[in-house]
Amino acid sequence: MRATESRLDYEVLVAPDNRTYYYNKKTRMSSFTKPDVLKGSDEEFEVDPWIECKSRRGKTFYHNTITGESRWKRPFERKEGKRMIRGIGIRMKITDKETSRYLLNRLLEQYDVESMKDAFYKLSTEPIFRAVEAGERELLMRRYFEDKERSAKEEEVREQKYYVDEVCKVDVGVSDFFGFNNVFSKHPYYSRIEDKFACYETYVERHVGSTTSRKLEKVFEDLGVSLQTSVEDVIKMKELEGFDRKAILFSFIRYFRRLESEFLSDMKKRKMEILQSASHHKEEFKKLLSRMYSEGSIYYKMKFKNAFHLFKDSEPFLNLLGGIESPKEIYFDFINDLENRLRGHERERGKGISGIDRRAIDKYFETIDEEKEEGEI
Repeated sequence: MRATESRLDYEVLVAPDNRTYYYNKKTRMSSFTKPDVLKGSDEEFEVDPWIECKSRRGKTFYHNTITGESRWKRPFERKEGKRMIRGIGIRMKITDKETSRYLLNRLLEQYDVESMKDAFYKLSTEPIFRAVEAGERELLMRRYFEDKERSAKEEEVREQKYYVDEVCKVDVGVSDFFGFNNVFSKHPYYSRIEDKFACYETYVERHVGSTTSRKLEKVFEDLGVSLQTSVEDVIKMKELEGFDRKAILFSFIRYFRRLESEFLSDMKKRKMEILQSASHHKEEFKKLLSRMYSEGSIYYKMKFKNAFHLFKDSEPFLNLLGGIESPKEIYFDFINDLENRLRGHERERGKGISGIDRRAIDKYFETIDEEKEEGEI
């Protein structure tokens, strides 16, 4: 599959003789041969097995996606080494992380993918997409979108700074915001500036030498203005009688936005702390269950109600209460993992496994026998 081609470039049409042909909207060329980019996983693909990659130190190397071989030098067969591969999406697996990242990023850029959902919609039939292990693929895609979003934000910040610098170069002899806004309203860069009052603040700092807004924000802070304070309350404050009403309103908006941003940032931080704490408590509880299993307190297929009294007063269990992780679900997952691992040894009563596992299986059958005896009585 050629890197410049996309499934969206093609239209599938029918000729007068009822033969299907494929029209490339970019090249305006038609062909009766089905392009590689439109083929399914059970069809043949023309693939160049050698791909160009970058090491962690930035050095270029070449990786063969068929044999798994890597070389520092460009292979001679790179151009002639194309071969037909059948079922690449099903039978071929790419396990090398660097190769997976390189190929997946190239696909995401080629198809102009904007989100995780969009990725599965556009790339679900791509052989390389399916060849990357599912967990690694999701992780790589998340990193790709995070990097893309971060780069976009950094670029936006640079652009905004450039626009503000260009607008504030010249002193036009105005001191109030409305005069400033009126003068620069037709400036080609001024219309692109998102926070125009912040731009005015920069202009005042450079050409007037004082910032009314910062003085007002200091007053707001001293008076304890918060997110619960209304505009009406601010306007009525006696401490602000000497300031221009319009300046008070715009300064209050800026001050309110800053408080709101700090509040949301703090909430996000607290949420992350809760998630990290829950993850830590979960691991501590799992360690407790593993220790009890090793000691023989918990056994194979043991019910939660029978094990509850063993850990109900323990610190790891109590730390989970009221949190986002359920102790019961963690216990079920632990027992299910044991069952999946030991199911094949159940009939043989623990032959060929460790003494701990054998004891756990024996205890399970002893419990069943005891329950049968109690039922007969």
